[in-house]
Amino acid sequence: MIQAAQDFGWYWWTCAAIAFLAGSLPFGVLIARRRGVDIRKEGSGNPGATNVGRVLGRRFGILCFFLDALKGAVPVLVAGWLAGLLGGTSTTNAAAWGWLLVAVSAILGHCFSPWIGFRGWRCREACLPPLSPAPRYPDPSRAR
Repeated sequence: MIQAAQDFGWYWWTCAAIAFLAGSLPFGVLIARRRGVDIRKEGSGNPGATNVGRVLGRRFGILCFFLDALKGAVPVLVAGWLAGLLGGTSTTNAAAWGWLLVAVSAILGHCFSPWIGFRGWRCREACLPPLSPAPRYPDPSRAR
């Protein structure tokens, strides 16, 4: 693990800011705009994958879903990889909290994108991928 990642300091805050910006990319809006459609005025008005799929077709909805999932997972995986946390069995508490901060930042970027006026929207696509590589610790209260 790199030294900067052992403490809850600049490394994790920088990764969190990058994760927020990556998570804020409105792929539904970008895909629809490329096709000449304002997705926020069509269908349900939601710029998510479901509405993109309904308005533009299944192929574009699936593309939007995977891009939304990747924008949540990639920053978390890269931050963990650069910190040396991927594949490791032990970490400091500060590094675990920092990694969680990066995951939550990606989710918040997806839900409240500054590119579309910080409007909140559903967060299905971005919620699970960022949290899936986060370290898991056994819960002693569930031990049998």
